[in-house]
Amino acid sequence: MTLTIGIDLGATYSRVAVWHDNRVEVIPNNNASRATPSIVAFAGTRQLIGDSALSQIDANPSNTITNAKRQLATNALLHAEFNDNIHTFAAHDVTAAILRALREAAEAYLGACARDAVITVPACFSRAQCRDTQKAAQIAGLNVLQIIRDPVATAMALGHDAYGGQTVMLVDMGGGSLDASVLKFNSTNSSFNVLATAGNSHLGGIDFDNLLLAHILATATTNPLPPSHAIHRLRIACERAKRTLSTATIATVEIDNSSVVHVTRPVFEDLCATLFDQVLDTVKKTLAIAGLHRNKINSVVLVGGSTRIPKLRQMVAGYFGNKPLCTPSDCHDETVVIGAATHAASLSTATTTNSTAIVPLKDLILSANHTLVTKCH
Repeated sequence: MTLTIGIDLGATYSRVAVWHDNRVEVIPNNNASRATPSIVAFAGTRQLIGDSALSQIDANPSNTITNAKRQLATNALLHAEFNDNIHTFAAHDVTAAILRALREAAEAYLGACARDAVITVPACFSRAQCRDTQKAAQIAGLNVLQIIRDPVATAMALGHDAYGGQTVMLVDMGGGSLDASVLKFNSTNSSFNVLATAGNSHLGGIDFDNLLLAHILATATTNPLPPSHAIHRLRIACERAKRTLSTATIATVEIDNSSVVHVTRPVFEDLCATLFDQVLDTVKKTLAIAGLHRNKINSVVLVGGSTRIPKLRQMVAGYFGNKPLCTPSDCHDETVVIGAATHAASLSTATTTNSTAIVPLKDLILSANHTLVTKCH
């Protein structure tokens, strides 16, 4: 038995899901987590992926590779020591290791072969980045039925019942990228059109973490500054502080046993002001591409972990006249993989093996039977 899976390949975390018993089930990894860190590490003769790679990053930073997704379709080479030799990897090689781990987790959990897959990519990904994603999937032993854009997967997960007849502004911001899209849901059937999209494949939660890390290092009272291996621990601490500041007004980052920096939400918001402005600029650009005034937007939907940041939510809501913001009931973080698995299920009986399709965003149309139609150029 072969099952078709949906994969959300993220810059910081990745997820895999399957349509099972008339619903989408997000599959846990071998640590019982539904999110797998997009990290690959090398320790002696072992290759570590996901949680095990993250857990040893402090002690082994030079042989731990993060954010490979941002390096796809570039000339960047990634280096690590493995089996007592320095090895050089392309970004798609590292990405392949992550995809293989997701496939193996799905097969172990489901007790069945799960080689056919739908993989999502940011709307702002170039065709070269899509091709690199496809290459990584093939190395990972996956047969890619289709590569679709995140806004399309999100629209599938949102469902027609809640947004039928509406024009929706979708803002999707995760760890590595930002997409803003205008979706038009049909009022009479389950179809939708993507009217416009804009985004940045190098604007996400990672960039907020980096600004906070720079602030922590600049205000640290330790002298000298922490060694390089401690920087990775601090980066993780900054990510935790960022998350804390989404629900609290102050967070603490411990530099070492004798030095602690307190960060308030206003300080964090001031540090990241330019990033917030870039998010709003992207929203405005998307509306301009669609040729719509903001008052024509019926609903504003936010997905992705970084859209939990209060200042970001406040600015987006304010731009749309303080219109209530919608967040999918499932989860900020799992919306895309839910859509991917939903679409994977629809393709599993209609797509023949090796019929891979990389679909340009502007040509995506969802028909009533949930089939993506593409135009050739």
